[in-house]
Amino acid sequence: PRSASDWGITVVVPARDRVADLDRCLSSLASGPPVVVVDDGSDDPGAVADVCRRHRVRLIRRTVNGGPGAARNDALEIVDTDLVAFVDSDCTVTPDWLLPLIDFFEDPAIGAVAPRVRRQPGDPYRASALDRYSTDRSALDLGPEPSEVGPDRLVRYVPTAALVVRRTALAGGFNPDLRVGEDVDLVWRLLGAGWRVRYEPSV
Repeated sequence: PRSASDWGITVVVPARDRVADLDRCLSSLASGPPVVVVDDGSDDPGAVADVCRRHRVRLIRRTVNGGPGAARNDALEIVDTDLVAFVDSDCTVTPDWLLPLIDFFEDPAIGAVAPRVRRQPGDPYRASALDRYSTDRSALDLGPEPSEVGPDRLVRYVPTAALVVRRTALAGGFNPDLRVGEDVDLVWRLLGAGWRVRYEPSV
């Protein structure tokens, strides 16, 4: 069987402005595989380009905002690696986050694997009641239990805030008409096509 290092993988980051978040995201990805950033119609595309240039990542620019699904689809047109990791621009990843997720793809039935997404602790400026609720009850944090993913499972969907997908499972990509819920739609279409999806909260 192939080891994790044998897999080709590209990281895709959709972004619209929020250059400080993007800078933190790309810093956390710096020691990993190649990254493609899709600027989804930013008001200040020059600032996004500057961040991408500084981190030496490839940049695709959309002149019209289409939403995260459409942005990710643009990247999929140029990605040719076995695996694609989607990471949102306001996320940072932990060191060695990919290796335990990639191991799942030794099973040819696995189409996608998601880690746990948690709020960054200890940010004093995020002290509102809404932020405290989001920290404790975030819709992106699906809990501490690993699970198969599906409508009748403990974990019914996984967000594309951080998700690794087998490229051959991505036929049709994301529904570009959906600006929210495009991740749920993608995951359920993967399941409908016979792929298995896993949630691995140890990452």
